Amino acid sequence: GVDVACLDLGPVPRGRARTPFLAVGGFDSTLRLLSLDPNELFAPLASIQLGERPDAVLFLGGYVFAGLRNGVLQRVAVDEATGRLHDARSRFLGARTVRLFRVFQSTQRSLLALSSKPWLVTGDDLETAPLVYDALECAASFKSEQCPEGIVAIAGSTLRIFVTDWKPGTVFSQTVVPSRYTPRRVAELPASPQHPNKLLVLVLEADQNRYTDAEKRGLQEIAASASVAKEVLLPQDDDAMDIAMDEDDAMDLVGGKREQDDDDEDDEEVRIMGPMPPRPGHWASCLRVIDALDPTANPLELFELGEAEAAISCATCTFAGRGGEVFVAVGTATALEFGAGGRSHRGCSVHVYRLLDARLVFLHKTPIEDVPLVLLDFRGRLLVTVGRAVRLYDLGKRKLLRKTEHSKLVPNLIVKLEARGDRIYAADATESVFFAKYVRDANKFCVFADDPIARASAALCVLDYDTVAVADKFGNVAVLRLAADADDDVEDPSGTSNLFYADGYAANSSSFGGTHKLLTTANFHVGSAVVAMAKTSLAAGADDALFYATVDGSIGALVPSRSRDDKDFFTMLEMHLRQDYPAFLTGRDHISFRSAFVPVNNVVDGDLCDRFTSLKPDAQHTIASDLDRTPTEVAKKIEDTKHRLL
Repeated sequence: GVDVACLDLGPVPRGRARTPFLAVGGFDSTLRLLSLDPNELFAPLASIQLGERPDAVLFLGGYVFAGLRNGVLQRVAVDEATGRLHDARSRFLGARTVRLFRVFQSTQRSLLALSSKPWLVTGDDLETAPLVYDALECAASFKSEQCPEGIVAIAGSTLRIFVTDWKPGTVFSQTVVPSRYTPRRVAELPASPQHPNKLLVLVLEADQNRYTDAEKRGLQEIAASASVAKEVLLPQDDDAMDIAMDEDDAMDLVGGKREQDDDDEDDEEVRIMGPMPPRPGHWASCLRVIDALDPTANPLELFELGEAEAAISCATCTFAGRGGEVFVAVGTATALEFGAGGRSHRGCSVHVYRLLDARLVFLHKTPIEDVPLVLLDFRGRLLVTVGRAVRLYDLGKRKLLRKTEHSKLVPNLIVKLEARGDRIYAADATESVFFAKYVRDANKFCVFADDPIARASAALCVLDYDTVAVADKFGNVAVLRLAADADDDVEDPSGTSNLFYADGYAANSSSFGGTHKLLTTANFHVGSAVVAMAKTSLAAGADDALFYATVDGSIGALVPSRSRDDKDFFTMLEMHLRQDYPAFLTGRDHISFRSAFVPVNNVVDGDLCDRFTSLKPDAQHTIASDLDRTPTEVAKKIEDTKHRLL
């Protein structure tokens, strides 16, 4: 007596002539499994409430999938003998209703779920992975001599045929973009009226001991005029510089003698690399503007900096009183060198560019005394770090105009800087994090809190107004929080401040810092030096998480617990895995590894908990019984937590 919304026939088992089950989705938000046995045709076997009307159902690998109108993909396990439905799991895919289609991936039956974006369910473990592609209306498998495992789909009014490059265990999709030098910084640019469908990104590239593009062209002309085929000797170098040649121009070895093709001699192409031996303070840098949606296309702008000028930092800034126009600021250092006595240079500066139709137009250059490691847009002005000092600049006609500065915000060197409202968060190279406030009435900065534990800071991320995450050069990630009773009101009743000290010293103290101390709420050793951190979400409906990138190229995430029950559950699961398998993941005592420098605190190792499903059934039952759950419930809890992230 229920209207049918969708249905699907189950797979035919090996050795059988017909499929035993029929899945039916009804308008009453119920999934029913009916028997196709001729003796009990359409007899109801099991049913489960979905919570929303299904628009599509599909059998795949011992499961029946249901695509719901609210954008949720429901997966329910089917008992092959009795048809019992159990172990229901759900995942939010997007704001649009979910439609399901069968496709083939790596000769396996797979499922393509279409919502706000396409998702692929494939592999032995039925992994669900998003596809970096446009939203599709419908799809089907496509096979030809040129495309053995393709997909034909409709997107809007276009018919498309494509293939996927998904591989088991792949979490992220990546595109390799060739660059002239090593990318150092990335900044998102505002949308351009001339390029409304492009996501503009500024990439800052720099390399030490590399020739600039102009120098390369000059050396190639010299090499061509001198008819040099194998090596070019530089006037200031003692050794020869290697020059790469095309294989077609290589010399052939015939009968023990080297012979060169005379016809190809004029077509030799010389590829110039860096100076050999290295020149002191020699750098090559450039600015590249690309479309992040199509990064392999030709860059929209490629701006080469001057000789021996190292690009250090970049930022976009909207100066007050400029009609909302966005400017690009780039911090540079000339002839930058690193030695035992520290860094040295022949001068530093901040370049300002106008952004016109995705093109960079040089405006002016402002000299400064030290390396500008960080540039930041702050309340309609540009915040610049100069060594351990911080300065606030406004835009002038011929150069930037200094409005205020704090000459000793941190003891040694500011390596990272963030801002929220009137607060700035500065990370020192050796002394961890400092909280400062900008007092607009006095036009001054004041340090009011700091971390009492010294850390060699390498990355910084603001989690909320009172909380930051900091990573050091030894692979430790810590979460620091300002005490609830702490106050950043630095002014006394007379209207003046007792904490305004240009040299950075706190009142009645001989050390750097403020009157309040930050509390360490979490510690965790990731095993490799962290170079970047960011707080964001990866998909619609996913939770915000703290993502970090390490120097060896790995990407990790720290996901907050939604409740104390979740925290207690994973803490107990981690404890059992530590006790039963002390060297299960790291090859050494697990708790000693995660506490390599500082004792681990308030962080559960998700990599270790994820190995629960790879244990033997007896071990899973033992651990699950101690947690008052079944192994299926434990695995479902782990999977739901992973889906909160991805």
